[in-house]
Amino acid sequence: MYRAKNIMMGEKVRVKVYEEKDGEKEKRFRFYKELYLFQELWNCRYLVQLINYRKMDDQLHRVVVENIPAGMIRLSTTVVEVRRIKSLFCQILKTLESLHCQEMLFQFNPENVYFDEDTVKVDEIFGMVMGKNFDDKEEIITPLRYKAPELCLRYCAQNSYSDIWCLACIMGMCL
Repeated sequence: MYRAKNIMMGEKVRVKVYEEKDGEKEKRFRFYKELYLFQELWNCRYLVQLINYRKMDDQLHRVVVENIPAGMIRLSTTVVEVRRIKSLFCQILKTLESLHCQEMLFQFNPENVYFDEDTVKVDEIFGMVMGKNFDDKEEIITPLRYKAPELCLRYCAQNSYSDIWCLACIMGMCL
C-alpha cells in the first residue's frame, strides 16, 4: 500500500497496485476477495472505504482506498479514557453488526483499529471470512490473546460469538 495524494481533490489516499501472474492463484483469490469486500461494505462508515478501482490492463489492477486521517491513534498503542470507552465500543459494535448482517466475520485486532475524539476507523478488512459455512482453510489469523477459547481448542469454527469475545478482550485491554 502506497500513500498518495489525489491531485484533483487534494485528499490523501492509499494506492495498492496488484499484478496478476500465472501460478499465483492464492494471491489472486485474496486480491479479488479484498476488492469484493471493499465494494460490498461501502455503507459502513467505520471501515476504511474504497475510493476507486481500475483495471489498468489485462494483468494490472489499481485500488485506491481512504487514508487513515491524521490525528487518529492506533487502539493498541494507548489506554482509552473511561469516559470515551462507551462511545468507542458502540461504534465498533455497529461495525460488527454491519458485518454480521452481511454474513461476514472479522475478529478485531487492535493493531487495525484507529480512533480519535469521535470516530473509529477499522483497516485491513481483507482478513474477513464470508458466508454461513466457514471452513478451516479460511480461518482468520488472530493474535492468541484475542482469540476465543473454542477457536484455540478447535472446538468449533469462527462465528459471531468469537468476534464478540475478541471485542471484549480488547475492551478489557483498553481499561
